[in-house]
Amino acid sequence: MSFPGVRRCQAHRRAPLHAGHRRRTFGGRAGLVLAFALALGMGGTAAYSALYGSIPAAEAQDRVVVRGGVVRLGTHVYLHANGSHGAIGITRVALVKKCHLRVYLDRQPGDRVVAAVAEEDEAMARLGVQAGISGGIDVVDVRLYRAGRRVCANDRMFGGRSNLWISVTTLARTPRKPATPAPAQPTVPAAPAPPTSSVEPAAAPG
Repeated sequence: MSFPGVRRCQAHRRAPLHAGHRRRTFGGRAGLVLAFALALGMGGTAAYSALYGSIPAAEAQDRVVVRGGVVRLGTHVYLHANGSHGAIGITRVALVKKCHLRVYLDRQPGDRVVAAVAEEDEAMARLGVQAGISGGIDVVDVRLYRAGRRVCANDRMFGGRSNLWISVTTLARTPRKPATPAPAQPTVPAAPAPPTSSVEPAAAPG
């Protein structure tokens, strides 16, 4: 007795897999490392950590690099560095399409971004402007919004006292080299003072 439904199921099992449902296989070096980690009995989270995971803080302190500074917004946008505001690792700031802010950083090969923050000061908070940041390797882009609408960094409403605080933390590929101390200058001993005598010279014969 034949059952058409059964034949259809068998034919379905023999049919090749659809392109959208192909079996996934590990590929490349990352797949081999992940498969090896799983073979050792590591869980999924531990296996991921073996590839891209978090580094203990005590082991990473000599690789942490912080860049940042203050950008003054308004009709004149510039890096605000003076006697009370410092800047580290920012090479220049610019406006993209005469609107959103772009901050250029002195990238080092192999840097990986840990955190990127664009924080509004009280003047911007009073205006209800929020900042969103992206990037973090050699440049960061900052876009400003007010009530969901885009605001340009050079908008005149910022006046001349609105500051945007930029902070970018990266993880260097290798430990940072300590600063080379200046060579010690040899000390020259002082010349000894000439000896003094308390004996008075003899009087000349009379």
